[in-house]
Amino acid sequence: MPLLSTIVEQINSVLVAPKFTEEHFHGSRFNGIAIPYTKLLKDRQVTAPAVRKKGTKDLEAVGYDDRYPMTIYHKLIGNTYSVQEVDNYGNDYSMIKQVTQMQMIVWANYSRVGFLTEHELESTISGALFGELDLKPFIDIFIAPTTTNFDKSGLFSQEYKGVENLLSNEHLYFGINYTIESYFDKSCFSLCDCTTV
Repeated sequence: MPLLSTIVEQINSVLVAPKFTEEHFHGSRFNGIAIPYTKLLKDRQVTAPAVRKKGTKDLEAVGYDDRYPMTIYHKLIGNTYSVQEVDNYGNDYSMIKQVTQMQMIVWANYSRVGFLTEHELESTISGALFGELDLKPFIDIFIAPTTTNFDKSGLFSQEYKGVENLLSNEHLYFGINYTIESYFDKSCFSLCDCTTV
């Protein structure tokens, strides 16, 4: 998707203000799009989520980290495309509808986020996700949560390979699946708009 990193930055901005400005959320991490990062650790391969540091090839681990009250990162799951016919626009097939499937992984420390339950935190985030974004040159962008995965063990196994499950009852951990539905004229974007993850 063109400008996907920018769209995710806007989603994070929507979440931060006014939803997570309370004192117990100060220091929370709102990260961009994570990718699996594999490295050798004590003679075994370990895979964990990481984000690229802006403007570099370097990766920074994200996710489970007790130094922060809450950590959020996003994952690109897939895209679907269709051509949109527009009245009086001709038949050049340049109007595109793209639906991007995303997953937002949320980790939080129960006592540090005001003793919210997973369901309370999830409903706050999901409620903030619904809506339109205004980003040129898109004609329209609509964000909608679709499902939430509360299976902590299964989600940890999905995100971390070769790592013992370190989650405790104090940890809130879930994944919100959401879609980004966008409409755009494909001639309005360059390759540079698509390459930053």
